[in-house]
Amino acid sequence: MNNSNDPQWKEKFTTFYNDMLNQLADHHRESYGELLSLQQELHTIYLETTAKHLEQWSQKYGSATPDESNLLDKIEADSVVVEIIDNSTGRVFRRSLPINYLETDNGLLLTGETMEGNPSQIVFLSETAITKVNDLLGKGPDIPRCGDTS
Repeated sequence: MNNSNDPQWKEKFTTFYNDMLNQLADHHRESYGELLSLQQELHTIYLETTAKHLEQWSQKYGSATPDESNLLDKIEADSVVVEIIDNSTGRVFRRSLPINYLETDNGLLLTGETMEGNPSQIVFLSETAITKVNDLLGKGPDIPRCGDTS
């Protein structure tokens, strides 16, 4: 995108989004919680629509996209974005965090540092990984996977 057009597009999108939020507020004045829920739904629609267009553009301009014959083996990123809703105030906070993200069929691995600068990891295992671990520990089924071994 030409940098000289950035303010124009940003202003257009900001105006559009403000209009949408104002329409939501005008038609759903019952509670802040309901408005917050509607805003989250609108945000989800935005993310889904953006993903759809990015995939279309990727196909149109020749970049490879995952399909049934070319599924991703892993997803990696050097940072993550966390969006939370505070329980006491209902306010939405969004943070970009320097956390390494690795997702495979075995689960999810988040790697970062503690406040003291020491390495730290959080692992969320998938059902596939849990089954493999149970098999290694001898807690799996007493049935051979490779056919009859008797």
